Amino acid sequence: LPPASLVSFWRSPDLTARDQFACSGVFVAERTILTVAHAFKPDRALWARPAVDGSQAYPVIGAPLRHPSLDAALVAIEFMPNLGVIAPLDISGRIGGGAEVFSLNGFFGGRRETGFQVQWLSFETADRLHLLDVKQPPGHSGSGLEREGRLWGMTVSHYTDPNTHRGCAVSIGQLWQGWLDQHIRLRDHLAPSMPRHDVDGRAKAIRVAVADNQLEF
Repeated sequence: LPPASLVSFWRSPDLTARDQFACSGVFVAERTILTVAHAFKPDRALWARPAVDGSQAYPVIGAPLRHPSLDAALVAIEFMPNLGVIAPLDISGRIGGGAEVFSLNGFFGGRRETGFQVQWLSFETADRLHLLDVKQPPGHSGSGLEREGRLWGMTVSHYTDPNTHRGCAVSIGQLWQGWLDQHIRLRDHLAPSMPRHDVDGRAKAIRVAVADNQLEF
């Protein structure tokens, strides 16, 4: 993912100690960040620090827009950083096979990590979570899962059981229809080389492909 699309969230606008770090996020629209819903509490204010300008803390504007059932939320900041980048999305939700590998991009303890590989294991139907072979520790929530340069999904929770070596994620495909597509424009995520005059046709074709291949959400 473009480093300039990544964001960290903090409990203080001034302090950057490890205990002030809350979670990660990714720009998915102008001023709009996709992150985890569980990081936002009624009595807890959070500030966003885009990776492109890590010294600048942006207050989150208003209440988070929460997904109705999954651990995901959209939050807004007042200004888009000058060099900030909207991440391209993979809304298919498809898995190529048991060997599907993603690059995990985000922050841990408030420090940006170089993307490292994680492998998809299975889809947990009851919880509607994708299971990963890496047990992400607390603090990895909101990190982006990248496939072929696009944001495929987001880590959402962790296991406290030391014997459970797996991570959890939701896919952009799960979040897209009926939620993300109501609040962000697909055209923001088209590659610059795509003909602009065919945006609507391509959007329809992509939605059809998603419908044909989606998991049981």
